[in-house]
Amino acid sequence: MVGNVMAYGGREWPSRYEDAGALAARRWARRPSELDADKPSVSRVYDWYRGGAANFATDRAFGRRVQSILPELRDLALCHCRFLARAVWFCASLGIPQFLDIGSGIPDAWGIHRAAHAVSPECRVVYVDNEAVAVEATRRMVADDDRLGVARADLRDPDAVLDNPVTARLIELAEPVGLVMGLVVHFVPDSDDPASLLNRYRDAVAPGSHLVLSHDTADGHEEDMAHIAGLYEETDRPLIPRDRAALTALLGGFQLLDPGIVHMPLWRPDRDDPTFDRPERTCVYAAVART
Repeated sequence: MVGNVMAYGGREWPSRYEDAGALAARRWARRPSELDADKPSVSRVYDWYRGGAANFATDRAFGRRVQSILPELRDLALCHCRFLARAVWFCASLGIPQFLDIGSGIPDAWGIHRAAHAVSPECRVVYVDNEAVAVEATRRMVADDDRLGVARADLRDPDAVLDNPVTARLIELAEPVGLVMGLVVHFVPDSDDPASLLNRYRDAVAPGSHLVLSHDTADGHEEDMAHIAGLYEETDRPLIPRDRAALTALLGGFQLLDPGIVHMPLWRPDRDDPTFDRPERTCVYAAVART
């Protein structure tokens, strides 16, 4: 580790997120016209967890309430960033030439494309989200790179995701795709049949494609997650933590790769990754699966 960065896959990676104060100069000069700043947004709240700048007072107030239940919340956000980097780097190392990050939220300054490009600079990445601030922030990030794009669509509408003109321009569905769904499927209620949604994406991409999934769970900390899920009822997307058995069922149409469904710090950890005495305290399961 050197300064505030660490080596990963031959490139440097941030060791932790910048403080919000360091990002103050990058505060938004204007807000997207389609925005409810008075209600917490899960994308903007998560941006606050990481010390980002694309959030508002209501998001920060909500985040502090969650942090009072999980004091290590910001370390968990860093841990998730590192899981996505490891998983995308792993998939790109297998020859996956393109990635579709569905429910991408507000990417940090590094984004998953950095992990993909550490393996192959020609990798193409499309970020997909349906929240106004997330889409606008991502457009600013990818504006000068023709290998990257952003599409506004909802995970629950695969046709809108896959038929979006940006997706069509950058993603060739006849070639293997890395589907990235980080901390998003737990916002899909059972009534929307998340297993069928995942299978629709599986059927749309070429054989040899991979799914990178992370998902909140209450396994090992049921009381805390019950309180957190109750708080998320106040946001634009209620939270549905699922246990290992439920996630195994969701991924029944995929071939799980080693080490299977594990708590986030245990998925192929790198030596410089954050460590936790109790991995279940991260409250997130992680997995990579093949179509």
